[in-house]
Amino acid sequence: MANRDFAAVLSAIQNAPQPRSGHQDVLHAVVAAIAANDMKALEPYFTEHVELEIHGFAPIDGSWSGRSDVIAAATRNYQKLVEQEPRIETMVDQGDTVVWLLVESGYLKETGQRYEARGVIWWTFGGTQIRRVEEFLHVSLPA
Repeated sequence: MANRDFAAVLSAIQNAPQPRSGHQDVLHAVVAAIAANDMKALEPYFTEHVELEIHGFAPIDGSWSGRSDVIAAATRNYQKLVEQEPRIETMVDQGDTVVWLLVESGYLKETGQRYEARGVIWWTFGGTQIRRVEEFLHVSLPA
């Protein structure tokens, strides 16, 4: 199992300014499930036709549609990364959208190469479930 230190992200979600939407609770549950490597627990938080797009980090870039394909892709992608330490710098929660500006560091499992990323994750909700996740990342691989 990969080591994941998502404490800073969980804390940022939990301590988001009031009033909080129900979206924050959903995202907290999603991040907690990923941190625990319990990808099966993600199912109730995604719509049947959820979409995931990741741009800017070659080992995990791609586009997937449908709950089972998105969860399978997330499972594969998280297995490629170890010692992840993400931190939310800014969070905007408005209407059906939550946007995170975040930084993250960790290692590529296959090569042991350290990575540092800065990016935006755009969460779009359909009611109380996530219907689209789009990530735009800028990644560096320091020597």
